Amino acid sequence: MPDALDVLDHLVDFDLDSKVEIAGPFPILSLSLGSPNNIVNIAFANDISSVIVGHVILIDTPFNFGHHVIKIINTIPTSIHQFSFENGDTVAQGASGVVTIFSFRLGQLNNIIDNQIIPWVEKIIRMSVSVEETVVEHHDGTGQEELALDRKNVNSLVNIENLDTIERIGGPSVNTVEIAAGGILKIKQKSESEFPLHGIWHQGRRNYKITYLSGGPIPDDVNQAVILQASAILLGNTAGADGGALSMSTEGHSESHGAGGRFIQAQTQMTNQARALLNKYMTGIVGD
Repeated sequence: MPDALDVLDHLVDFDLDSKVEIAGPFPILSLSLGSPNNIVNIAFANDISSVIVGHVILIDTPFNFGHHVIKIINTIPTSIHQFSFENGDTVAQGASGVVTIFSFRLGQLNNIIDNQIIPWVEKIIRMSVSVEETVVEHHDGTGQEELALDRKNVNSLVNIENLDTIERIGGPSVNTVEIAAGGILKIKQKSESEFPLHGIWHQGRRNYKITYLSGGPIPDDVNQAVILQASAILLGNTAGADGGALSMSTEGHSESHGAGGRFIQAQTQMTNQARALLNKYMTGIVGD
């Protein structure tokens, strides 16, 4: 499940008013991997008097980049300062790079993700992104070899029951059906002699009761959509605080970002990107 640190990684190129630089950047002396924490060392001469446990440390090396929460601070007098942080996505050791330390209200953004964005996403895609759910649906027999379930993310089939009193012996079973992309149930390509009377979904009105499992571990595209939407909210807050960054000027080059400002423009783009990622899960069907 994405969290506030993933959002900060995504917005590293934006100067967020809620992300306050406390110290750094400091050159890294060494970066070591461990369990349960990794450790980054910087020179003792660097002033870290304002740094406390819970601040966010940005690791920037050729092999590692990302925001982490400082768990432990150790100082060896006249030698080094040590910062311990959870492993996260750190993948390799290295000493070439810098660290910068920030203050940021991670809990506030995590609450927005958990209590606003995740429910919004689950409503759109019609599945849980935290737990696997058992779903029961009633469908009309199509008279064809395919039938579309209401949800597009199907983990596995549990049961298929033909409710038609006349054609109860006919139609597919769990063993004769495969799950195709988009929540489509397709009759396996077997001969009629192997699966007698199971070649099609027999036509009828709500004559199939289908039970299946959906949801669970968050898919990568949904994960990215959550990060994008959280980023959009954070950019909107920053735009409201500083007037929207209507223009930028660096080294003689100026760039206008319109009446909405750079942050508003990026906010709109990220919201649209999040919607686009979720579109493939939308069916427009209201299930039982």
